[in-house]
Amino acid sequence: PYVDAYPVDDSSLRFEVWNRADYRKGESAYSDTYPDRIWERESRNDIANLVSKQFGGRARLKSIRINSNIEVGRAITKNIPSYKDAFNKFGRKIYMTISLENDVNFDDLSERIYRVTSEIRKQMGVMLAIDYHDSLHELWLEDQDISNIESSSDVDKYIKRRWSEHN
Repeated sequence: PYVDAYPVDDSSLRFEVWNRADYRKGESAYSDTYPDRIWERESRNDIANLVSKQFGGRARLKSIRINSNIEVGRAITKNIPSYKDAFNKFGRKIYMTISLENDVNFDDLSERIYRVTSEIRKQMGVMLAIDYHDSLHELWLEDQDISNIESSSDVDKYIKRRWSEHN
């Protein structure tokens, strides 16, 4: 079970506090997503700039969701590292889901998605999923698929379409 919480000085920063009764004796039975929410906020401008660069300013970053595994939470004591330091240190123990929205349809959508996923993985080194929406597409790429993509032509092999394209 968990409860929603927020810092006294910033009620807009919502995070979850979990009671994990299954912890081993001697370990804290509580964990929280506070560092994840801090990293979401810190990384937003950098990721939005990457998206803007690859989509020519036509797509917008709708949301970022970061979930780190329990080992990351245990390793962080008093001071939460910057998102860049955390991503560098913990890498694929952090999972980032990026949701993009776009009002324009691109003929080269696979190329643009390939470039944005490649750039984020190269710069950030975290596990990554991409959720993309425009007027014709609702697409999803999961980390295990993104890991296998080596060119823009590979994107279509792995992309999951939530609903079909209209003619």
